[in-house]
Amino acid sequence: MDTTRRTILRGMVAAPVLATAGGLLVPESALAAQAEPPLTLAYDPDETSAHVRGIRWLTQNFGRFDAARISLAGAWGVTKVDPARVPSWPAASPKPAFAFGWSPNDPDASRPGSDWYPQGVTTYYDAMGRIRKRMMVSWHDTGARVAIIDRSGRDPRYHYAELVRAVKTVSGYAAEPISGLHAGGLAWYRNRLYVTDSQAGALLVFNTDEMFKHPDANKVKVTPYAMPLSRTYQADEASREKLTFSQVSVDRTSLQGPFRRTSLIVSSFARDDKPQHVGRWSFAYNSGSLLLSTGTTARSSAVYQINRGRGLPSGRGIQGAVAIRNSLYISVSNGSGEGLFSTAALNRDGVGTAELKWRVPQGPEDLSYEDRPGRGGWMWGLGEYVGNRHVYAMPV
Repeated sequence: MDTTRRTILRGMVAAPVLATAGGLLVPESALAAQAEPPLTLAYDPDETSAHVRGIRWLTQNFGRFDAARISLAGAWGVTKVDPARVPSWPAASPKPAFAFGWSPNDPDASRPGSDWYPQGVTTYYDAMGRIRKRMMVSWHDTGARVAIIDRSGRDPRYHYAELVRAVKTVSGYAAEPISGLHAGGLAWYRNRLYVTDSQAGALLVFNTDEMFKHPDANKVKVTPYAMPLSRTYQADEASREKLTFSQVSVDRTSLQGPFRRTSLIVSSFARDDKPQHVGRWSFAYNSGSLLLSTGTTARSSAVYQINRGRGLPSGRGIQGAVAIRNSLYISVSNGSGEGLFSTAALNRDGVGTAELKWRVPQGPEDLSYEDRPGRGGWMWGLGEYVGNRHVYAMPV
């Protein structure tokens, strides 16, 4: 995941202008010119139309299911974990408010030697701005899948859905696994799931309400559903040099800030001694769940710089980044040692230094923030390695 970096700064709110979203003109609060060009994503409308045709055929032939409502009866059972006794939790760190693990009967989740590794995390709060005990965690091997988790009731459970693209065949369409997808970050927004593709330097968009029964009978027992790709936001070469598109999260606190929109926060993983960068893209009001775009191009509304400090030592990489108002919260892997949960308060230039908040078990991955009005917020995180593969919520 190494990449070259250049110092880039953010944009700040300026006067209203007109911007396009999905080809339609809508009012927008524009941003002042950035010191360097914004990061740029673009999608191919012909490719997107082809995806839509394939999804239509597959849902007609294999049923249509919604990740937010799908029944998890008969699915793998979540292993409940006492938050005061999460294995390997550092003694000096505040205890999580909630934690769980994976089923001991799940052949890929718990056994040593498994080639599947958990990576990204996102919740129903990201999707809808409301608290509900449904969430997703991504896993990667040669391809990627998501665990759709329901924590409600006395018997929390999860099913897997493979991340696929529709491919035209002689008889119709096939659901093809997306080879090499690391799925290091997840962001569930309305009826779309944004997944980072660090190999391609892109954001992949999947339809959470157009899943279907997995057509491959050999996979149905472990992975009963497939979630289809509907759009790819591809970064241009200059943007890929600045950002590896390793993690992604939803920022709902930006609704009350200068951006006045829910946003996507995208971060990079790089083991070097340079400052790291985080990009922000705004969602369009009238597009349902797509990025604010001019034609087929979506430009970042801000780019932030995180200087290395105790919370992001040289040679260590960011595994997850979340924005809460004027601060960034990051998880940092630390080799065989305990991971780091850190913060960076941003100044007027969008620059901050990573300061250690507390330590977490080895192998921390993605982050997702869940606001709980009147009760404080929870920062969801998870561990990658067998023995530390727990999903936990930290009060912040």
